[in-house]
Amino acid sequence: MTNHLKKFESYIEGLNMNANYQPVVLRYLVKNDDYASREELAEVLRQNNLDKKRTLGFFKSVPVFNVLLGHKENFISLDVHGNFHLTVGYKMTKANRKHFVNLLNKVIRGRKK
Repeated sequence: MTNHLKKFESYIEGLNMNANYQPVVLRYLVKNDDYASREELAEVLRQNNLDKKRTLGFFKSVPVFNVLLGHKENFISLDVHGNFHLTVGYKMTKANRKHFVNLLNKVIRGRKK
């Protein structure tokens, strides 16, 4: 695993969160070739938090987007259209993606306890 991917792995393992929003967004980006619109991500957040009975509009405005964009490693960036990109500095292989999805699933499951 490259240094970039090791940094990303450390970031995931050290997530400090009050909800599952960060790992849910990151998992979606990893699974979807590192790219998604705010609307797609909001819908995924809503689907992963049905117990909260919040609207899609609520999830479009949650702070997770700014939290991820503001991280010092710049793992997430915006394109000119406002779409989110996962930028880990390395093109992930299928094996890398599987590893990170599994790691993010573990973080999400741990959050639900």
